[in-house]
Amino acid sequence: MESFIERNQIVKCSKAIHAFIQKERLNGNKDYLDFVKSIWLVFDLDEFQETHKFKPTLIPLKHTLFDNDSEFFVITKDPQTKYKEMIEKQRIKKITRVVGISNLRSQLSNKDDRVQLYNDYDGVFADEKIIHLLPKILGPVFYNKKKQPMPINLQSKNLIKEFANAMNSTYLLLKHKGITSVKIATTDFSAKEIFENITYALDRIVAQIPGGFKHIRSIRMKTSDSIALVLYKRPEEDDE
Repeated sequence: MESFIERNQIVKCSKAIHAFIQKERLNGNKDYLDFVKSIWLVFDLDEFQETHKFKPTLIPLKHTLFDNDSEFFVITKDPQTKYKEMIEKQRIKKITRVVGISNLRSQLSNKDDRVQLYNDYDGVFADEKIIHLLPKILGPVFYNKKKQPMPINLQSKNLIKEFANAMNSTYLLLKHKGITSVKIATTDFSAKEIFENITYALDRIVAQIPGGFKHIRSIRMKTSDSIALVLYKRPEEDDE
């Protein structure tokens, strides 16, 4: 990481975005007072050969993006009963609903149903074997707002560990060119926690990009409505 991003630049940007969040709260901005917003790493990438890999890649974090009250639902293969009983037997914390893909498809007959499901849960897990089928079922409500299902291996012999690892991760969903965003922190984080998540995850993210570092044009950090703070910009892109 430090070969192309200076540690001091990450410290500077982490402090700057945290200061911005505190200022917005002091100024009475209800978006920052009443809601926990996401902080994103935004990667601008060169075009590379498309991998046709729709499955998101889990990226471990030092500090989880979820809190103790977070609730998740799990989408499984059919038959639903088999997997629901298997998960419930493990008594996995924070999993409050398990639904098979066929039942989910029948329950989500319109956009309002999808919006309600989106609002009811903090995150979604899905059997890694069916995750490619879910965009048509969950629709833009989930995918445009970056609440894509995180892949889970439901054949794992240690489901408790499997879910714990996913809850302590973010995910990378690569496009073959243009902008790719990775949720790296929330507005509840301290500047130190933001910095630690970036330094913990960055090398792992870069390792998943075909060709690695050479295809990265820039890396910026932002909330949905903050300015984009530059962590890295390829030298040939510097303004003349």
